[in-house]
Amino acid sequence: MEFEKLICGVVILDENYIIVEYNKKASEITEYLFFEIIKVGLESLNDKFYTKLYNNLKEKDFSPINDVMPIVTKNSKEKFIKRNIDYIVEDEKLKNIIISFIDITEFKMQEQNYFHFQKFESLGEISKAISLEYNNLLAAILGFSSFLKSMINPSNEMYGYLDIIENSAAKASGLTNQFMSLAGTNYFKQTYVDFNKIIFQNVDLLQKTLPSNIKIHFNSPIENLFIYWDENQLNQIVINTILNAKEAIEVTKKGGVIVIETFVENNFIKYLITDNGIGIKKEIADKIFEPYFTTKEVSKHVGLGLSVTEGIAKNMGGGMSCSSKNGNTIFTIVIPYQQIDINKLKMLDLFGNNQKILVVDDVYAMRNLASVLLTQKNYQPITADSGKEALEILKTTNVDLVLLDVMMPEMNGEEVFIEIRKTHPALPVIFLTGYTEENIVRHLIKNDKTEIIIKPFETYDFFNKIHNVIDRN
Repeated sequence: MEFEKLICGVVILDENYIIVEYNKKASEITEYLFFEIIKVGLESLNDKFYTKLYNNLKEKDFSPINDVMPIVTKNSKEKFIKRNIDYIVEDEKLKNIIISFIDITEFKMQEQNYFHFQKFESLGEISKAISLEYNNLLAAILGFSSFLKSMINPSNEMYGYLDIIENSAAKASGLTNQFMSLAGTNYFKQTYVDFNKIIFQNVDLLQKTLPSNIKIHFNSPIENLFIYWDENQLNQIVINTILNAKEAIEVTKKGGVIVIETFVENNFIKYLITDNGIGIKKEIADKIFEPYFTTKEVSKHVGLGLSVTEGIAKNMGGGMSCSSKNGNTIFTIVIPYQQIDINKLKMLDLFGNNQKILVVDDVYAMRNLASVLLTQKNYQPITADSGKEALEILKTTNVDLVLLDVMMPEMNGEEVFIEIRKTHPALPVIFLTGYTEENIVRHLIKNDKTEIIIKPFETYDFFNKIHNVIDRN
């Protein structure tokens, strides 16, 4: 009776490896009854169940075995057990083998989730470093090509070549945004973004990575669909929903079609993504937006895609829902929409009035680009390749504005900014950043009412920020 009350599964074998005792808890974990496990043997749980045991006994090693082992139950459930094997030995002869085990499946799932998060964290750090370098390079390419275009007549053949360079760099910048979205960057920058353009870019990118039997179709009656929101988060909406649809189709092993639609209805943008995948069972329909919930293999999925997507939609003042129609699964995201005059997004050609602007950046190409652009618009640029040099310049030179890079060796942007505020409390500062260091300057921007320019930048945004800050001060 006491044997049946044990909270762990216990199996006792005789010297010939025949099961002589098998308690209730062992049956609960394996889902085999006593007469069933005798017939199929413990190898049915894992074909290597006895490997360590055989090897030890072959060497007459009676030391206990403690390990973790995956098993497959009678009903084909995958579980993990923590196992202990010990022996009853009399006169150096084996009498019984005692195997005890507990079900640690839930713990292993949590451990795998944690491992997943560690991988994502590492990916995020690597992505930050790569994107920083990419954005510095792209800023130089975009900036100089735009500058050269402004000096050449559009009818000149060279203008067309520069246009190709500029457009290619702009596309590369968009890919960097998508890369950062996949890596889970937490940078938030609101600006006017064409949602349809973001969808098209992601469809074009992801279609190349999908199996050949899965196709994506995008339809929209509207050419430009501008939203004032963070581009990375809009990328996440599209990427997460496409990957979710792709995974649902892959389960069927038959291929399928993903259809994306956008349209405006009653001052709301509706984003619909439909797939003909495995579908969603009624019993889990109310759980699919819960964090960490997933129907996929735990070692490959954390279960955050739909939860994150719904959270973004809610933050935008909208929502997300799921429905089924004709065997297809439809996810609908609704976002408030206010029509925007595209012409108002084009900035005026703004010129300075000989103001001195200190450019602080450790990358030569960025200092050079800023100097060329500022000179073109009638500003006086002064450059410094480090925070220390910038502080020395400020001791002897009066400037009207500081353009301050965030990530620099020796002294980063935050440290330089703090020193500037000690001696020049009213001096306007604009931070230059490559998406990845926003956490460093977020509180400074909020409390000091400074501005931020994201690399790679559009020249109109660059001059507009500078003009507004100088004008305001």
